[in-house]
Amino acid sequence: MLPVVLLLAACAAPVPSPPPSVHPTTSSTPTVNLIPTVTPGIINLHMFTPAVGWAQRQSDGAILHTTNGVLRWSVAAPGIGTEQIIAVAFVDADAARLLAAVVPSPDNAGAKAVITSWASDDGGTHWTRRGSMTDVALLDQPPGSLDFVDRQHGWYSITGLGAAGSSAIFIYRTSDGGAEWSEVDRTYASPTPGQGKVPASCDKNPASFISATTGWVTAQCNGGTYFMYVTHDGGLSWRNQALAFPASQYGSQTSPPQFTTNKDGCMLADAGTPGANSLLYVTTDGGSTWSSNPTPGPSPQTLDFLDAHTGWVAGSPNSAVAPESALWVTHNAGRTWTNATPNLNLAGASLDFVTTQLGWAFDPFPTPSSPPAELLQTTDGGHVWVVLNPAIAAT
Repeated sequence: MLPVVLLLAACAAPVPSPPPSVHPTTSSTPTVNLIPTVTPGIINLHMFTPAVGWAQRQSDGAILHTTNGVLRWSVAAPGIGTEQIIAVAFVDADAARLLAAVVPSPDNAGAKAVITSWASDDGGTHWTRRGSMTDVALLDQPPGSLDFVDRQHGWYSITGLGAAGSSAIFIYRTSDGGAEWSEVDRTYASPTPGQGKVPASCDKNPASFISATTGWVTAQCNGGTYFMYVTHDGGLSWRNQALAFPASQYGSQTSPPQFTTNKDGCMLADAGTPGANSLLYVTTDGGSTWSSNPTPGPSPQTLDFLDAHTGWVAGSPNSAVAPESALWVTHNAGRTWTNATPNLNLAGASLDFVTTQLGWAFDPFPTPSSPPAELLQTTDGGHVWVVLNPAIAAT
């Protein structure tokens, strides 16, 4: 349930507007346009097995699918014409959901976009055009994020810009795979959100869900207490999640939780205190309660857990604990960590492991015009990494 690579630019803070109209549409199967690419950049990787997984092409965000491992990909995108893919969720080895839109030009301030929902359940061979949303001002907000917990239940979050360390958030929900969408939360700095809504304070991350009912909104705060709000009704109402969080005058940061089962999950957090290690919060009861342990250094940036016990963090190579390394591994849910001493600098890289030995690392934020993003692979748990040269099949 990871956020995806999007192709939109952030602009000014949004102005309150009526909720978007939603339009169920007649399903259709578009023609898939396959485009050959030489030495492409592979981004937004999500492998479900060593052989099967999804990704996107860096140059245009096109959806990719493989059943032959990370070196051989096929374009598996719907025929969306002049629309841009703005958000993607890879649900399982065969199913993906995406949102696409014709984004208004920057000189058309205030224009609304029509966002169309697409679904595939056969590895991207066929796509069905589902519902659409209108009256969404994509120009006025940063890119959104799509999160599906199964093939039916999903959420689209737009975290709008704000001021003085506060931001808006807009959350839309579907319970039928994208045929119909409804707004479940709309938070502005002004007017003050009502009881049961996500507060306006702090710079919020997109919503992250574990089930059709339970999810969280986390954030970075310049001051005050930590920010972590939970819902148990699909996003209609929210309350503060109780955490044993260290007090700090330097602000705080909580990251969207990641779950490996419906009970086992983890979350990176930081109290902001200079020189202090960040924290790994762990839950074994579906997020009802959380316990914490310090991470190996003060600046872990990305997290990937294989199961309830084994996981990796990549962070700053300037850690006081391990200045020569940017990768650590735990086999006991963060109680102790081992320096992987990788041969390459992985600071800031996204991680995707499918076994205790086999995993990949990639740049989470390359632009379409950047040089092809490197895809790295390890087969020994993170010690030795090699640069791969994947290819997209031409048809």
